Amino acid sequence: LYETDAILNHYTHHSNTAPFIANRLIQYLVTSNPSPRYVKTVSESFRSGHYISGSDRFGSGNYGDLGATIAAIYLDRESLSITLDTDATYGSVRAPILKVMHFIRAMELNSPEDREVTLNNLREKIGQESHNALSVFSFFLTRIPTSWSCPRKRTFGTRSATTRCSQVGRLY
Repeated sequence: LYETDAILNHYTHHSNTAPFIANRLIQYLVTSNPSPRYVKTVSESFRSGHYISGSDRFGSGNYGDLGATIAAIYLDRESLSITLDTDATYGSVRAPILKVMHFIRAMELNSPEDREVTLNNLREKIGQESHNALSVFSFFLTRIPTSWSCPRKRTFGTRSATTRCSQVGRLY
């Protein structure tokens, strides 16, 4: 038990843990391509356990406080800036499976005989399948070439966009 606690404590307090968690949370909650300053601010909130925004203070002061971390993500100037909305490198690209799910909801798809919709062979059709990620870090690579601005854009190109659009009618 002591050894397990010691190794978990070592990993959670490793110098790379806070920036890794900050980067991942920002990518999933706000933008796929956060600035280094944004990641640093959020990781410092994770480490210190508090975040101050104006006169409001968030967190308990304990290492890894997610309340402070989430407050730092959503209250940082980069997440609130409306001028970044016009920047082509800012924002998030949805995962292929989420694009399909949102399309199905938007079209109010009803299956024949009011049964559940079954989506077969999604890996071949859109390149991703629900509950069958290629890695524990989801569908996207953890390390990306520097020429890509964000990991989610790796899945999006003219060919993949055309393929996804043409496959929507043949999903089930």
